[in-house]
Amino acid sequence: MKQVLDHVVAGNFGSALTRLWVLAEGSENSIQRLSLWQQRWDNGIHQQRLNEYKKLFHHGKQDPFPFDAAEYPLALIEALDIFHATERPTSAVVTKSSAHDLDIEGTKYYLLRRPPFGNIKPPAERQSPNLEKYFRHFRVVPNHVKIGGAKIEVRIEFLEYVSPQYVPEAENLHFRITHFRDEAALQLDEDSENGRFFVTGLDRKKDRENSLAAELETVRNDAVSLWVVPELTVSPDLRHQLANWLAEHPAKNLLLCVPGSFHEQDGANRVNRSIVLNANGRSVTYQDKCSQFSFPSDQGELHEHIIARRAVTLLVTPIGLVGIAICKDHFDAGADGLLHAAWDRLAPDWLLVPSMGDGKTVKAHQRRARDNWNIRHTRTLVANQEPRTTSYSPDPAPGFIHRTDNPEPVTAGGSTFAPPTLPTTPLLGNRKPPLKAVK
Repeated sequence: MKQVLDHVVAGNFGSALTRLWVLAEGSENSIQRLSLWQQRWDNGIHQQRLNEYKKLFHHGKQDPFPFDAAEYPLALIEALDIFHATERPTSAVVTKSSAHDLDIEGTKYYLLRRPPFGNIKPPAERQSPNLEKYFRHFRVVPNHVKIGGAKIEVRIEFLEYVSPQYVPEAENLHFRITHFRDEAALQLDEDSENGRFFVTGLDRKKDRENSLAAELETVRNDAVSLWVVPELTVSPDLRHQLANWLAEHPAKNLLLCVPGSFHEQDGANRVNRSIVLNANGRSVTYQDKCSQFSFPSDQGELHEHIIARRAVTLLVTPIGLVGIAICKDHFDAGADGLLHAAWDRLAPDWLLVPSMGDGKTVKAHQRRARDNWNIRHTRTLVANQEPRTTSYSPDPAPGFIHRTDNPEPVTAGGSTFAPPTLPTTPLLGNRKPPLKAVK
């Protein structure tokens, strides 16, 4: 706690908040410190100290700072969180240079501003003890998450815009969840002897190219901000074609596009990779699949012939923290529950999920998305396609959007939605008339 108070006296409020988060999440004699702090909770004293600390910060009197602040860490957190938020107002353009990071014992922690979600209060704020009750304006994200003896690496990417015209107004966010109804089918390299498969391309690829071009036109016309395409539906060469289309004619309202994922070679390794594009077709980050799925064939069960990464990517954007989870990485806890624990710890504001599976797969996604919403207030967009190696057949499970208490199904061919539950304050002011909601 001395280091925290030293940061406060020096005016390094971001470092003080980060250290307080790490202390609270840590343990003392195998007991979570936050629960120890909460055990000593006295509402009257908390409010008194909170008011005192807020006055000290407001008048710029941090030296000397009351030493007894170490005895009231929750009041100190709340006062610092409020004061630092007034010093660092919300900005639509989030850059790495504007973010605060701190190395503590070999782990880098990022202090990130929460998005302004109006009067919406995440359920976590109602759960005590919960650190987010006190960190209302900021969160701290580590560069890795440890669960037992395993570790998930966390890549933090900052979405920096070419110009403000690419920043959507928050109250007008539109979504596009793609579902293809063409004749394209998967081309597989099956190794039945070793029980594995690798997707090499698409049959009737021209059909898929035409479908993708039509989807892009809809994205442009409907002023879509977030666009997600199913897993294993857009091959790397088609993804490159999409990037070229966007470069030639940017979709000005598009914040992020996840054009599915596909099997490809990464050096000596085979991966299932999703590339994330921005409005002008530039690749802003990527996510490799962290788990393998099985595929039934005449020779028995085949699994993906890919390596399983132990890393997730988080994008820092004007609408909050965005994660990419490829199919099973979203809904399947696996034997050790590692990915579930990592997503629960990171608690992104959005999860964009390219998926391939049947109705059972979609139901599994819905269960997980419901938990994401109820516990962490994470909004989930799932684009799903049923796997097929022959021509088109009716697909009962095209995907959904879960950003309220009930998921919104996606009709065949794709659907676009405009959410009413997002902030009512524009991120960059009223530069243009509000867009109409897409029906």
